[in-house]
Amino acid sequence: MRISDRIFGAVVILSSGVYVMAARGIQKPFFADPLGPQAFPIGVGIVAAICGLVMVFSPDEEPEWPEMRSFLALVGSTALLVAYAYALKPLGFLVPTLIASAVIAWQITPQPLRSVVYGIGISLVLFILFKHFLNLSLKGFGPWVETYAPPLLYLEVAIDWVVGHFKSAVLSVVSFIAGLFASAPAS
Repeated sequence: MRISDRIFGAVVILSSGVYVMAARGIQKPFFADPLGPQAFPIGVGIVAAICGLVMVFSPDEEPEWPEMRSFLALVGSTALLVAYAYALKPLGFLVPTLIASAVIAWQITPQPLRSVVYGIGISLVLFILFKHFLNLSLKGFGPWVETYAPPLLYLEVAIDWVVGHFKSAVLSVVSFIAGLFASAPAS
């Protein structure tokens, strides 16, 4: 089975090379950080190439393949993540993230109620983190919500309001504490 590892490693190296070349073509906006938008994808491609090299030069003697049930779960998870990527634009961030994280949580621990709670928590926490702390322009819900579920728009507004006030409160406390240290006499 050493040859299968070497072939897969070579495929990973070639794929990562194509990925890095594609990443180099990403246009750098006028106002961008010093590294630019290319840095992360190029880093991922380099790490993937290193992993491919490891597989080529030190393959497993006798790899253990997962049993069919585990293999089907992996295929299902991959299909779920591809569907997730396609669902983000029409459905927004919250609903696809809730569904994907709940299904993956259910695969880890098959308890339906707990999986749904995890899905809700993960989607809300990631939405708040990405939109309000990393300043990504995310839509909580897609255009379907205005037609089929307008009250859900209030949820996104409420999240924005709560997080905005929380950030203001934290900044006030931080500036107050900084003011205490700035006015303290030097010893």
